Amino acid sequence: MPEKLDLGDLSSHLADHAARRLGDSELPNPTLLTRSVERELPVVNDDLTCTVGGDVTIDVFNAPGDEDPAGLFGEAPAEDAEPKGLEIRTPVPFAADSAWLAYRTTARVMAKGGLKAAKFGFAAAADGEVSVLFHDYRRHRAEDFVVPSVARDVATARFVVSAADVRSLAPGEALALEVNGTLGVTVRLKWSDVFTTHIGALGGLLASGEDLGVKVGARLRASFKVKIDDHFLVVFSRQREGEIDVQVRKSDRDALTLRAAARVNVRFADKSQTEEALRAAIEALLGEPLEQVRTILAKPRVADLDPRERALADRLVDRLRMEGKRLRLAALRKRIEKLESDAAALITRIAKQKAEFTVDFLYSRTRTEEALIEVTLDEAGLGDGFRPLHGAMLRGDFARVLEDGASAAANGVTLRRFMEEDTVKTTRSWGVSLDLGDLFSMGGKARTYMRDTIRRDRRLERSRFSFTAIEGYAGKWGRDSCQWKTTLTARSRDWTPGAAPTADGFNYTLHLLMQYGERRLSARDAGRFVDLGVLWGSVTPGGARAARERLERVGRERRDVEVSFHLRFRKATFPTLLELLTGADARAVGMALGRAVPWLADEPGRETPLLRQLLYGDSWRQYLEDPSLSAGDLAAAASASARGSGHAGLAGFERRMRHWWTVGDLARKNGDTRGRWADLARGAEHLHEAIVDGGPHTQVGEAARRMRRGWEHAFHVRALGVYLTEAFRAHPHLWGSVSRSLRVEYREGEERVVLNLSST
Repeated sequence: MPEKLDLGDLSSHLADHAARRLGDSELPNPTLLTRSVERELPVVNDDLTCTVGGDVTIDVFNAPGDEDPAGLFGEAPAEDAEPKGLEIRTPVPFAADSAWLAYRTTARVMAKGGLKAAKFGFAAAADGEVSVLFHDYRRHRAEDFVVPSVARDVATARFVVSAADVRSLAPGEALALEVNGTLGVTVRLKWSDVFTTHIGALGGLLASGEDLGVKVGARLRASFKVKIDDHFLVVFSRQREGEIDVQVRKSDRDALTLRAAARVNVRFADKSQTEEALRAAIEALLGEPLEQVRTILAKPRVADLDPRERALADRLVDRLRMEGKRLRLAALRKRIEKLESDAAALITRIAKQKAEFTVDFLYSRTRTEEALIEVTLDEAGLGDGFRPLHGAMLRGDFARVLEDGASAAANGVTLRRFMEEDTVKTTRSWGVSLDLGDLFSMGGKARTYMRDTIRRDRRLERSRFSFTAIEGYAGKWGRDSCQWKTTLTARSRDWTPGAAPTADGFNYTLHLLMQYGERRLSARDAGRFVDLGVLWGSVTPGGARAARERLERVGRERRDVEVSFHLRFRKATFPTLLELLTGADARAVGMALGRAVPWLADEPGRETPLLRQLLYGDSWRQYLEDPSLSAGDLAAAASASARGSGHAGLAGFERRMRHWWTVGDLARKNGDTRGRWADLARGAEHLHEAIVDGGPHTQVGEAARRMRRGWEHAFHVRALGVYLTEAFRAHPHLWGSVSRSLRVEYREGEERVVLNLSST
């Protein structure tokens, strides 16, 4: 094929720079020359024909601070600098005594045989010819003259669609493709996480008050094929001999005529992977082993059932809300068939929704200066496999790269970054640790994190926004651990007109988490965990006994048990949530704080949330209303209340304040309860007003900074969950939309098993 890129008489076009060297600081920054191609250049690779035409722009970079429109050239990190987490690699790093000529060339792409670029997967969404931009970064010595350097480069033009051209890269050089199109990746989610998020929806298939526990392996995964349509840069670069780095980035540049609307499409990679998860869910819904149920259903008449089978069948009638609660096998078969059908449809839907939400959120959170995908290819390790892998990546298919890169046995592929990876950077953390070797270790660290990302499509004058605020703590005592975390998110529903979106155009979520890890889970642990499950609505009071027995059984039989509690409020519930927080008065908050006081074994006064509310609610209300009252005053009031109710032992316990679960110590260690709830209310009001008035997106962060004081401490998070749970119970049309779950994970042989518990 022709190799020369015809730009006409270069000596004439570059006459002003004929005597200059590439390192000359007086050269234009960055554009040296823009010319139209005088003769189109066909570039053929396999069944693709790329016709290079239109304008060619030549930029020059000879200083570390030079600004690259494509964002690929930049200052190299210091040689002794430690990499910061998943710090992105600059594809073309500045080096002393060097200068770069960067060629940006427009091309049209078609496939042989009139396939209209169908095999060019990045552009598959486009109809007919597809416009792309090719980039070539050539490294030169700073002392080289401008005109002969440009002449040599255009005489041997390189393009990213050629595997040979990619392999010809010298260290510090890059070839890139800029295109509107589709990126294809495979995403895997844990089924246990899917059930944790949506177990309440499954519980809706049962009669009110029934318990539901879905048991699945922690390694059981749901795989999804994800297609992301947007404007991408695919960059091949070389930092050292024998290795080629590949990056996929989003691009906000508007150089192409067509602008793809950024959207995410998700589908199951293999629907058969749902079968094991579906079976676990069906058994949880039935509350009985599936094989035993099928044995009963195979019997022709009720009279053919033995006493044990009849008892099981009667339990199913009650559990499945069967009309009249009369056992008829034909009706029971029909009801269970419908249950299986409804459960399969629901599980498929919620898994897909979670995958789409996760990917879309992570994708919108990723900034344009970050890589979505970053891999290093070992040319020797890949051998003849480089060419097909290169072709697949140009088609937007990164499935093999991600699969190989994630494998310990990968041959020639190292995955350095994928958008699923946690790239959160802690903005503020503090803690303490104590390590006594094999005898004992303890430590804890609090974390505050806040990040917002705005994406702008300047050609269509629109924008998208995502925001995350996290407040949390993780601590460890020997082999036991605890963690709590509150996460507030806001993300654009879609592209919104204007350079900056407004607060009324976002979907908001609030997630409360409390998690405990126990080497050995005792009966007392089971009691306090079930109590929190009742407080946060994942266990009904009527189901508390059964849930406790189940936890106690896990504690006797298993080790390394992790118990976590989740409360999630999504878009349907968020307006009411803000109103509830804004309107929280001392009486309602006092009752929540009273209910949230921890359960104590062998202490009748603290046995149930209602008893604790009656015992402590009024004392907390007075503490909130009267700024002159101290934690000691609150302890005295709690002691007096306990004594007045006939709990003399509890009264002495509260008065002494020597345990972190006394009411006085809870107030002392979780300080400024009044101020924190007030700030939480003010922040919620601020966010509510911003949403109603269509305020700027910056108001979300300002509101979050105020609200976060209300969930900085563990007891306040616990009480916040109690307050919201009780408040939403009074809104039956929204209560079902609040996701609440109790999750138990433990070791079973070499596998980790997850049991998701809920009550309807």
